[in-house]
Amino acid sequence: MALTVASDEIRLAELAAERVTQLIIQAVAERGTAWVSLAGGTTPRRLYANLADGRQQWRDRIPWRQVHLFWSDERHVPPDHPDSNYGMAKAALLDRVPVPAQHVHRIRGELPDAREAATAYEQELERVASATTPSGSGMRTPGRKPLWTAKGGSPSTRPLGMAVRINSGTISPAGSGSGNRYKTA
Repeated sequence: MALTVASDEIRLAELAAERVTQLIIQAVAERGTAWVSLAGGTTPRRLYANLADGRQQWRDRIPWRQVHLFWSDERHVPPDHPDSNYGMAKAALLDRVPVPAQHVHRIRGELPDAREAATAYEQELERVASATTPSGSGMRTPGRKPLWTAKGGSPSTRPLGMAVRINSGTISPAGSGSGNRYKTA
């Protein structure tokens, strides 16, 4: 894959929207579904807004009913908190596109214990992965490698569970200030 350079953040979000749209369409054509991992931040917010904007070309090209959404990370906050990656994605994307609610697989940042939230998300990912793969057959089909990878890009021996423990299980409240500041342990 070639490096793409954009003149500014707006153009970068447009280029990203086109690329994401192409990848989703390709995944659905090849496997009947697309699994997309969402992130937080300013650039993804613009990307999500572009994908959801009915005045733009991307929204109507994406087969939203065949898309499953996951999160690459989340803060240990409730979904309505300004720092919530899910909350941002919900406002910018989910509330504006017809993705089925059962296809939205979020990290429960509002749970009191961050490790509990990570474990619950790991279980959700394993449930989804064992129930279906993009081809519609079980994730644990003999001879088939997992589609998910652990942190660092090396294949995981278990569907995504390792990545959740590494990336999400160590998020903890910083315990300072107004309670709105968080850090990774």
